[in-house]
Amino acid sequence: MHGPFLDTTARAPRCAARPPGLRHGRQGCCRPLGGVRRPGLEGTPSPAPREGRWNELAKDVAAMANTRGGLIVFGVQDTTCELTGIDPAEVKPEQYAQWIRNHVHPYLSGLTSTMLTSPDGTRSVLVADVLASLMAPHLVYGTAARDKDQQAAVAPYRDRDHTAWMAEHQLERAYRDRFTRAAQTDDTLRQLVDHTRRQ
Repeated sequence: MHGPFLDTTARAPRCAARPPGLRHGRQGCCRPLGGVRRPGLEGTPSPAPREGRWNELAKDVAAMANTRGGLIVFGVQDTTCELTGIDPAEVKPEQYAQWIRNHVHPYLSGLTSTMLTSPDGTRSVLVADVLASLMAPHLVYGTAARDKDQQAAVAPYRDRDHTAWMAEHQLERAYRDRFTRAAQTDDTLRQLVDHTRRQ
């Protein structure tokens, strides 16, 4: 399973050697402290949006990329973090990648995920690893609830254990931070080129 969303060989979570640790969905599956932990989600990612709702997978991924990154564990009950498991046969990596390509802008790269199975083979979970993005803010596009022809965009972010929408001043700061990072990168590159020419 390879693609912009699922690359099962690229970056396995640090707790891959001990699947029972996946019960701790709010700790991001043993991810070091500092990242944003998304509570576990029971079942595989939800289908494409309907009735004006945002695509839930795109919203969750964008929210974490807009904050500090983290893990999303599918197969863990959302409120109790109880390990429920998912059916690996129902995992559709190409579909998930398409959702993210279609609904998250600018394009969000570097997403990886891993299927983990308990030692007895009875339960599996899908762990998606979302990196903090240098291109934040990422907007999620969907349709308005009352007017299906009207496209709308929001900028989600993680606030502790829930997803919120950026207000205008938060969007302004997020864009300013992006442009500052780009300017710093350009300045560093210019210094390296000047240094090379002087050699």
